[in-house]
Amino acid sequence: MLLPTLFLLCSSVSVGHALYARAGQQLTNPDNEPDYRDPVTGNTIPKSRVLSGVGPQAADNRWFDWDESCSDADQRTKIANTFDHSLQLTMFMSQHLDQLQMKLPTPPGTGLNQANKKFIFQTDPAYAQMFKGLDHKINYVKETFDLVNTRAQSPPATRGGGGPSALRFICNADDKVMNQDNTQPYCGTTVHALTAPPHSVGDPGHIEPKYRFETATSITFCPAFFADDQFPNIDAVVGSGKHTLDQVECAERVLIHEYMHVPWIRDMPGIPDYTGYYNAANYAKRYPWNAFSANPDNYAWLVLYAYFNNNNVGCGADVWPQGQDKPNKG
Repeated sequence: MLLPTLFLLCSSVSVGHALYARAGQQLTNPDNEPDYRDPVTGNTIPKSRVLSGVGPQAADNRWFDWDESCSDADQRTKIANTFDHSLQLTMFMSQHLDQLQMKLPTPPGTGLNQANKKFIFQTDPAYAQMFKGLDHKINYVKETFDLVNTRAQSPPATRGGGGPSALRFICNADDKVMNQDNTQPYCGTTVHALTAPPHSVGDPGHIEPKYRFETATSITFCPAFFADDQFPNIDAVVGSGKHTLDQVECAERVLIHEYMHVPWIRDMPGIPDYTGYYNAANYAKRYPWNAFSANPDNYAWLVLYAYFNNNNVGCGADVWPQGQDKPNKG
């Protein structure tokens, strides 16, 4: 059973990622991000800078950049741990899907194989619910997690994708980041995190000008993300012993979801955006592949469902909540 293994890894990572200031920390502009120029008044607004020199190694490698808003070490620690755990989970998911394909009665082809679908519904409830047991789409889903595993652990110049490929993490625990015209908070009280692609000149976007980066995608972590009673790290969920899907919401689910929106991963749209394990499974039931395959939570909840169910190595009962009907039937 893999749960204790990840729990130990997470515990070790959490200790190693207590992020405090270093003597060499500074605000930098590594990609020469230009100031924002108001198209009406011509006034310029300086863009928020990158906070450098505070670790961890992933930030030093520019796998992601800290925005200057991430001055709080505890907030950085939570995000850094979430980043590490998310990559462990997506790597697990890629391996899990490899194993699923190898166990199918017949190698997947270009169309649905009913015998394979029946096998999936009997043996892998996570893939059955989140992706309707479509055997011929397993490889696409696996490739999606492989993109996260490789590109999230690469510096901007090596990511590909054809556009600006830096990634900026914005810390918005105090809800001070505003919308495009500074009339209301960008996040508000119900949003967990928001991804914004690189800004195109002339496009007003949805975030205030100082965060409209032309050289980077941004992920803004909203106030709710930092509330451990709402979005704990997965090691705390593992340690709780409460592992049905209605009890495993975590920070890692949020970050995996947001990575699906990133242009150099899958560039999934923000609307519609069906969230929650039941809504994601029900979306797969009601809509065709080209719709639900572009819904980030189908991937994020597939990871959590497969991980906590861990059906491949016989870790007990299905973690779908008892008494709640499953949308997808074999």
